[in-house]
Amino acid sequence: METYFKNILSNEHHYLRLLIRFCATLQRIVKSWWRLVLTILLILISIYTWKHPQMFLKEPYMFFEELAVRIIMILCDATIIVTLVLLWGYSYSDYIFTKAFLRAGITNSAGETPILKKINKTGSQYELYFFSAGMPLENWNDKIELLNNVLKMTISDVKIGRNNQEIIIRGIRGLYNWNEEKMYYPIGKENENVIILGENSSGIVSCNLSIYPHLLIGGSTGSGKTYLLKFIIFQLFAKKHQVIIADLKGGIDYSRTYKEKCELILDENMW
Repeated sequence: METYFKNILSNEHHYLRLLIRFCATLQRIVKSWWRLVLTILLILISIYTWKHPQMFLKEPYMFFEELAVRIIMILCDATIIVTLVLLWGYSYSDYIFTKAFLRAGITNSAGETPILKKINKTGSQYELYFFSAGMPLENWNDKIELLNNVLKMTISDVKIGRNNQEIIIRGIRGLYNWNEEKMYYPIGKENENVIILGENSSGIVSCNLSIYPHLLIGGSTGSGKTYLLKFIIFQLFAKKHQVIIADLKGGIDYSRTYKEKCELILDENMW
């Protein structure tokens, strides 16, 4: 009995996957003018050939010959629909993700995998929309490291989408194209104590020193701790804050500019 119900659920999941693929295809057709034009053109050709099957026949022709032509037309239309779904419905991506989910054991209690709904891409930034298959958000967050490997991306955010049945995963693939423009400090009195720490795939990362007056910067040798600290200090200079730097390495990382704009403590005897 348990196997029977599992088979029913599995069949429903397959039907749902096909429906999602078809809906994804329609969405991509509507949102792209060239896909829309091509689809309308294919529909018009199909209607015209269906109304004029004699264009493929020589006079005189028999009823069975016309029937054979119409059957071939139906098969051609079906082939076109399947091709469009395969090309524009994220079918291949869904297939790859499904195989990866199964290998990694990312399934619900019935053994069903999440279903890819759509992909939004901006440069190397991705937003993946999945039908959650009943998997709660906590399960996704618990498997972030595994999902990074399965989806071959660095995940920055996982959240619930529409109707609590959709999971949205944001992240980056490959090399991230960092904005080449300098990120200047936020201006305005309300941003007096706000400093920018950097940028990730979700956008600008900032910190309000009125709320978080203490920062701890950690990282391995050569990871950029000093550069980040200098980036913060220059923002504080620009905001006219008093800056005191205690550097027991002798100040080798700080040029004359720092000595002119702030108080530099290089020895414990200077406290």
